Amino acid sequence: MTSQLAVIIGVSAIIGDAQILNEETGSPPALGRSPIAQLCFVTDNLESSVAEFAKVTGLTPGAFGIAANADTPTIYNGQARTVHARTCAFRLPNIDVEFLEPGPEPSAWRDTLNARGRALHHIAFRCSSLATATNSIAGQSQEPCQSADFVDGGGAYAVFDTSLTIGAMIELFELRTPGA
Repeated sequence: MTSQLAVIIGVSAIIGDAQILNEETGSPPALGRSPIAQLCFVTDNLESSVAEFAKVTGLTPGAFGIAANADTPTIYNGQARTVHARTCAFRLPNIDVEFLEPGPEPSAWRDTLNARGRALHHIAFRCSSLATATNSIAGQSQEPCQSADFVDGGGAYAVFDTSLTIGAMIELFELRTPGA
């Protein structure tokens, strides 16, 4: 439980002006002041979920896209895999709300959809260094259950399975400058 609490504290950012410190180390969390960047929901029917969210909220969705395919090698539970996923996001001023429809092959997304149906999959935090943030969380006995580069090469992500302890997974991602 202590390592799980440390992960939760590690991804917490700020309450008011008081910075949250890791109880065990007394140091700032791995993500510093990183706000939540995204909420991602898995679905078995992307078009239906996007249409319903648009209807309920009055928001306009972004373009439908590919989140994973054969050109983006994915590490899932420590093994290289080919996974597929389609996605669509609603971009709000302070957060993205993403809907993701996984392919049939094993993945962290498929695991959640199979276990819980349409549900919140992850809370995502943008970090300046994915390697540093991942190492910090991995040092607390949490290894990523899935990681890969973005399809367009513009970044990378790592997902940590915290679903049993906090009800959703945690995703860390970094954006890269094209050509960097």
